[in-house]
Amino acid sequence: MQFIHLLRQAPRQLAFGVLHSFGSSFGQTFLVALFVPFISASLALNETEFANIYAGITIGSALCLPIVGRWIDKVDILSYSLATMVLLAVGCLLISFATNVWMLIGALFILRLAGQGLMTHVSMTGIARYFSRNRGRALAIASFGFPLAEAIMPATLLALIAAFGWRYTYAGSGVFILLVLIPLAILLIRGDSKFRNAPTRSGESAKNISRKPDRHGRRLHRQHRSNRHTPPRNRPSAPV
Repeated sequence: MQFIHLLRQAPRQLAFGVLHSFGSSFGQTFLVALFVPFISASLALNETEFANIYAGITIGSALCLPIVGRWIDKVDILSYSLATMVLLAVGCLLISFATNVWMLIGALFILRLAGQGLMTHVSMTGIARYFSRNRGRALAIASFGFPLAEAIMPATLLALIAAFGWRYTYAGSGVFILLVLIPLAILLIRGDSKFRNAPTRSGESAKNISRKPDRHGRRLHRQHRSNRHTPPRNRPSAPV
């Protein structure tokens, strides 16, 4: 019942988290692995070569994640989300046109960084900083996109690969991100400034406001402290 109450309380924010955890599947290993036999055959790579390339790309994208991920605390989360989705779509389109190993490396790097890394980052960070209460339940709901993608995407993409080929399937995935996921993200939180605003901006503005000089305020503060800590003096009695 508490999960249902939470869904009724903040459906758009939770849907935003689910959307990004679901969309991260385009860069997750379980989905990329579906294309490995077809990519390897097209680019004349054996399994060992592809595995070495993929391992190096995964490590490299993980090292870049702290550098790129920190900007989510400095910009509007919707802007960060849209930039991440555009980058993910570029990765899907680039790999669909890959004709050599270098194009494959660049495309896989983008997919791993934007998909497995930043899409998950947007989902978890947005939910965690919005919900001060029931944060664990909210994160659990946002994480529902992961098993949902694992249940739907493999069978769907394998059917598309069988019908249209792996290149058109990857290109269609990029178009799907641009035409479906991005409009949904905008629709869900476009008018929610509380969810979108970066916390550091409000913190810096509050800090700057508190540091503004105010003579009257300081005088009152000193007067209050002197009245509080200094015992009252005995006044001399008036002469008779």
